[in-house]
Amino acid sequence: MKTVKGYIYSLMTGGARFVELEKGNEPENFIEHEKIEVPEGKRVIIVKDESGQPTGVTIEDIPNYKTPLEIRKEQKRIQRDMKIRNIEWLTSRHMQEQALGIPTTLIDAQYMEVLNYIQALRDVTKQPSFEAEGNVEFPEELKF
Repeated sequence: MKTVKGYIYSLMTGGARFVELEKGNEPENFIEHEKIEVPEGKRVIIVKDESGQPTGVTIEDIPNYKTPLEIRKEQKRIQRDMKIRNIEWLTSRHMQEQALGIPTTLIDAQYMEVLNYIQALRDVTKQPSFEAEGNVEFPEELKF
């Protein structure tokens, strides 16, 4: 049995997956691996050309292309920023209450706990797993 290697292209998603099929049984949306030129050291994705046919394009040629890792890291940064915004108001309130000379909602130990929590959130992007995989362990949320 002779086989051919290539990509099955999805018109719905614009994605492609690498497959090895029996020669002669290739579906209409199949493009042979050899027909996609991959410059050495470059990565290629499958896209539609002007005529609507699948073709390979190096990632570097796509404006604003983000790798899955870059997207995952961006999503984690957004999660982190939302967590900071959700609690940062406490620090502002505490400082305003102090400036007004009125009793503070938080005791000093709680205020320091909030500041440390915010700093721990800022530091999640320094975790080795963030750089390598875009994964982070968020600190446990505060409970007051």
